[in-house]
Amino acid sequence: MMSDVDKTLYENWRQGLVQSYFKQRRYADAAAMLGTLIDERPDDAELWLFQGNAYIGLGDAQRAAENFQIAYQLGGADAPALLTLGDIYVNDGLAEDAVDRYLAAIELDAGKSSRVLRGARSLLRISEIDALARLLAGVEQSAMDSLDRESRGEVRRLKSQVAVRRGDSATQVAILREVIDEDPMDGDA
Repeated sequence: MMSDVDKTLYENWRQGLVQSYFKQRRYADAAAMLGTLIDERPDDAELWLFQGNAYIGLGDAQRAAENFQIAYQLGGADAPALLTLGDIYVNDGLAEDAVDRYLAAIELDAGKSSRVLRGARSLLRISEIDALARLLAGVEQSAMDSLDRESRGEVRRLKSQVAVRRGDSATQVAILREVIDEDPMDGDA
């Protein structure tokens, strides 16, 4: 029978081994070891996140999404995991779910808003205009102050694209005027 000290040492050793696997890019080994740890501690969101990252390393986005979603449901998903989950959802055509995860990421870390704009461009590319509009409204409400001038301009340009797709040229012109007022050198506007 192991003493409490021995159990702690054993746990530390296994976690160190997982970190070593990551550093060596042995993602399959890391995922397997994390699976064992998750079986023992299924409510540990951090383990689910680590295993999700191992699946990303293996190129298995679907299994990573499952892990990140479980970590989110356990209340332990961090902003990078939520952003990755949003990206996976966009790629899977789940635009509304993607927006939910992007907005949750912004709530955790408004500094990640510029990465959310990459997701916004993806939503525009696949013509998910309503989802894009909701995402941009969330960015404006929660994170506009944390964005640099270029990113604020990009939010407005994306909003103008929403207006174009909705056939609202008056709104498009008004938005582009805002962009030019803030940055007269913005050639895209």
